[in-house]
Parts: sequence; C-alpha cells; structure tokens
Amino acid sequence: NQFEDWDKINLETWRAMTELYKAGRIRAIGLSNFKEHHMRSLLQTEVRPMIDQIEFHPGMMQTDVVEACRRNDIVVEAWSPLGNGKVLSDPMLAKIAEKYGRSVAQICLRWVLQHDVLPLSKSVTPSRIEENKKIFDFELCAEDMAAIDAMAPTGSGLDPDISPAAAYVQVKRVADARGLSEETVRTIVEEQVQQPWLGLFGTQKVNVLKLNLALDAKQSK
Repeated sequence: NQFEDWDKINLETWRAMTELYKAGRIRAIGLSNFKEHHMRSLLQTEVRPMIDQIEFHPGMMQTDVVEACRRNDIVVEAWSPLGNGKVLSDPMLAKIAEKYGRSVAQICLRWVLQHDVLPLSKSVTPSRIEENKKIFDFELCAEDMAAIDAMAPTGSGLDPDISPAAAYVQVKRVADARGLSEETVRTIVEEQVQQPWLGLFGTQKVNVLKLNLALDAKQSK
C-alpha cells in the first residue's frame, strides 16, 4: 500500500461519502480495487459498501475478492471486462465466439454476466456500443464457461497491495546492476514470465529473484 495509515485514510474518506449518501446527494457509495482485508473496517460502519469495482475478465477472476463481496452483499462490477482488449485475439475465445455466432467481446461480456458480475464496458464507436448490448439473448454452456475460467492468467499487473514506486525502484536497481535499460528489463520479464512486470514487484525478495531468473533465462540464449 502507498500509505502506512491507509486504513485510517479509507475510514475518513468513507465517513465523508456516508454523509453525502445520508444527505441524499449521492444514490450509492462503493469501492474500487478493494480486496477483502481492505474493506474489513468499512464493513463495521453505519453504511456498508454497496459495490466494489475490480479488474475482472477472462484470465483475471479474483475469485477470493468476488466471494468476499458476495458474503457481504456487495455488488461486483468488472472494470476492463475485455482485458483492455488483450483477450480479443485469443484463439480459444475466437472459436467459442464462432460457435455462438457472436463477437469475442460479446462472449467476454456474457461470461462476466454469468458469473453474476456487472460488466462495465466502454466504447466511443456506436456499432460496438450497440453490439455490447446484445448479450441477453444467448447463454454460454457450462463447458464453455469452464474453458474460459481456466484461461491462463493475464491482467494489468496492478495490485493495490503493491507500491508502484517500489516496483520501479527494483527494476532500476536490477537494470543498473546488469547494465541494461529499464525498458529492456521490463520487456524481458514479460516475455519470460508471461506476466505484466508490475505485478511481479512489490517489496518481497522472491519477486526480485523471479526478475533475475527471467533475465538469466533470456541472456543465456
């Protein structure tokens, strides 16, 4: 976390939002990117969180967060339900889309809905906006749902428990030690580990080890 007193800051912010809610100035109040341990204190307040907006798409399910929200009657909303467009070129999803006569985007949005998660899709293209609405007249079978659930992990690499500042410091430290540019280090890591580089680095030494192993594997070729 970026701040040591993050829980106190969250509670103070939540109290201010609660006052606006009770005054009728806003209709609902919720969270964004909160994991279960982030919301514990807020669940003890007068007005509990109503929604938690998290990264949720094929390859990024955050099952533990979703289950925690359901236990506490919190609606889960998926930001980036299309994985920032990354999953649109996935061969398996393309095959499933062909089976249903739909686009890959429609398959992803329908998959999100069938997990009882609210997809937050966005587009500036009128035809795509219209296409995104046409997901209520078909249903993915259990086999296809399971296949999508089992997709290899992919995501933004962003994590509320990882300090971006710490991640950049670690990349720079290793880059300097090896005489490489920071961009080269980040690229090698993503190629070798198949995971967004930011998600690897926090404050744990094991993450630095993963970085060095990835670099060793690349440079030994």
